[in-house]
Amino acid sequence: LQKKFLYARLKHVLKAAKSEKTWRIVESSKSNNIKYSSGASTLLKRSICKTTTVAPFPFSSNMLTISFKSKKETLVFFPDKLFLIQGVKVCAFSYNDISLSSGTTKFIEEERVPSDSKIVGRTWKYVNISGGPDKRFKGNRELPICLYGQIRLTSPVGLNTLIMFSNSTG
Repeated sequence: LQKKFLYARLKHVLKAAKSEKTWRIVESSKSNNIKYSSGASTLLKRSICKTTTVAPFPFSSNMLTISFKSKKETLVFFPDKLFLIQGVKVCAFSYNDISLSSGTTKFIEEERVPSDSKIVGRTWKYVNISGGPDKRFKGNRELPICLYGQIRLTSPVGLNTLIMFSNSTG
């Protein structure tokens, strides 16, 4: 029973952990000029996450544990609590105090497209008003628009994290 409850609670997190690529969004801002941002209205700075279903040191668990490590921050999903580790600081959150929302987002990919992602369109690195390529730029390449999954975790005491992952359908 406990395993079913945990899976229902964390199914989106597990889906993210099983994706080929996972990122933590570390910054977002509005684009001042969509002509130079491949048509994107929001710019994201992301950091690659290392994901695992093994509890990181110094923790241990005989139940499913999912962790996302990005730079100096690690999110660890245990059956009863979420731990946020930042360097030597550790915060524990009860799942009752966390709001978890999931969905999909379109992302203009400039890096290699993960094999488990879905391409839903194309755009140009530099876009003219009509949506076509801006021919003033030499080497203006076409970029894929990928449909990625995303999970937002928030709490009243300051947790505000966005995780993006390549497999939006699996």
